[in-house]
Amino acid sequence: MRILYIFLCTVVLLFACNKSQTSKAIILNRTLKNILNADKASTGGISFVDYDADGDPDMFVTNGYDVSQRPNPIPQKNRFYENHNGKFREIELPPLTLDSGYSSGSTWADFDNDGDLDVYVTNQMDQNNFLYVNDNGGFIKEVSSEVVHDSQRSFAASWVDINNDGFVDLYIGNGGLTARGADMIFQNNGDGTFTGITNEITSDSIASVGGVWGDIDNDNDMDLYIPDAFGKSQLYVNEGNWKFTRKSDLTEGPINYPSSGAVWVDIDNDLDLDLYVPNSYGFANFLYINDGLGNFSKESNDIIVTEGHGSGHCLFLDLDNDGDLDLVEGNWAGASALYKNDGKGNFERLYGTEVDSYISYASSMAAADIDGDGDLDFGIGNWPNFPGKDMEVNHVYRNNSEAKNWLKIKLKGTSSNRSAIGAKIIVTADIGGKDVAQLRFVSAQESWRSMSELTQHFGLGEANQVEKIQVFWPSGWIDVFENIGINNLIEITEEETKK
Repeated sequence: MRILYIFLCTVVLLFACNKSQTSKAIILNRTLKNILNADKASTGGISFVDYDADGDPDMFVTNGYDVSQRPNPIPQKNRFYENHNGKFREIELPPLTLDSGYSSGSTWADFDNDGDLDVYVTNQMDQNNFLYVNDNGGFIKEVSSEVVHDSQRSFAASWVDINNDGFVDLYIGNGGLTARGADMIFQNNGDGTFTGITNEITSDSIASVGGVWGDIDNDNDMDLYIPDAFGKSQLYVNEGNWKFTRKSDLTEGPINYPSSGAVWVDIDNDLDLDLYVPNSYGFANFLYINDGLGNFSKESNDIIVTEGHGSGHCLFLDLDNDGDLDLVEGNWAGASALYKNDGKGNFERLYGTEVDSYISYASSMAAADIDGDGDLDFGIGNWPNFPGKDMEVNHVYRNNSEAKNWLKIKLKGTSSNRSAIGAKIIVTADIGGKDVAQLRFVSAQESWRSMSELTQHFGLGEANQVEKIQVFWPSGWIDVFENIGINNLIEITEEETKK
């Protein structure tokens, strides 16, 4: 069955590459001469993080186990790649790169608000998860905390400030692709310790590959969608005081669709978070459009929900800097797919880039401006069935698209958590003769078990300035700036301008 599936995906790839439609100013080049080509391991996740605060995104790769050694798999070491002027070099970063584990993913945030990014690593095979505390660019492994004595099949985690007290809490998704499990939530006590929380989320048993957090109803608290590999995905609405209500209007039946990722994204630039859900085994993906109040309607006509792939991951990013979010879809045993947004939330499949020229076993995706040129590059991690082969090589794609204007924003919370997880940024500019408002949401997870850089990117097309920047902090305060220059990285510290 697997051989037949690979054959069909290959036929689709060859057919796609022969189509006449080209990439319309989106030029992506896979970096072949890269240190990552030596990383032949079972990659679970990739995260772009500026761990040393030098202004460029480094890359952390979580590797799992040699799939050829079942039923007694051999754990693998995670790897870290430091960024030097857009080029990566592998470094040893003890104990982060010395521990062998059945690692799946990572999530990064400054959980102790001391000015540097700490990391939590999830492990499969009933192995305890890892927490590494960043101490001025070096890491200390936490061995006594409650969050590292879980002994679960943890596939992904996310830092998120659930109660908006200025410290990020920790959510852990358990179960995974082949089993059910109870997810976990730990409250950050603000003193380096955590307390386990029991509520509607942690009492449900789901084959969870990691939930995604977003403020779906614009009430300034984090809601949660958990994709289920067994087809029973759930949406939980935050009611405050650690209580959640299960919302059932996104339940898909009677067929159980196996979902292995999800992303909150403002797909149509109407300043609310819509939901995109990739599905595996050839099923079409789902797109739910938000009315701004947390009520959703299912999109049924666009190409991104009618083409069936073996999708496990997706990445929304403005590849051509024209002011709307395009889509890269990572597929298993097939070519990835690239879709261009027309600015109204409608998509067109593009062919002819290197993205759809390689068979991949996409296990993860994340984005960052690797070379600091103002456009977003991205990586695809691979977890294949062929240990030691070229298909284990992770892919890094450089964005060489036509130059357009842009803005990058890096936030630092004061009353809010230091990493500004959960903050919303709205950037308004005149693009193509229209005032276009773009929303970005600061998150510590990308799809599942990966993470894009915390610095937020906005494409501006031919705009010659930004008319307004609004930052909605988790604390409830709003900062507003007007008439901002373009093609720059700006850093904004929470000033507590009253709402």
